[in-house]
Amino acid sequence: MKKDACYGLSRETLQTILDNISYEVYVTNAALDIIYVSKSCYKHYGLKAEEMIGRNHAEFSGKYWYPSVLPLTYVEKRRMCIQQVTVTGETIVSTTVPVFDADGNVRMVVSIVQEEVGDLDMSVSLEAGSQYT
Repeated sequence: MKKDACYGLSRETLQTILDNISYEVYVTNAALDIIYVSKSCYKHYGLKAEEMIGRNHAEFSGKYWYPSVLPLTYVEKRRMCIQQVTVTGETIVSTTVPVFDADGNVRMVVSIVQEEVGDLDMSVSLEAGSQYT
């Protein structure tokens, strides 16, 4: 990747960005090995990212969250979305997005996990004519 492709951002800065978005980012390779998960996984599953990265998705699915459509995403080669329940009792929404190689094979799947909309703080409201509209 060219340095300017990420606007000169360092790996540390990119990691800080990913760890501070309100969604969990969960990435597996074609063997379903977890190659990245952001720190928000702790909130959802009680596990640190370091406890998950390098291990297989099957070790966690069904035990820490259920159901899972991630394996099906590799088969159907399309984006999928599912409501899940976690080991902490939280209801989350997981969207899986396949990433393809040059030959059209699924190289990895990026999952974006968020709390249900009903669980989010929606208390901010902007008045009409506000300087922010």
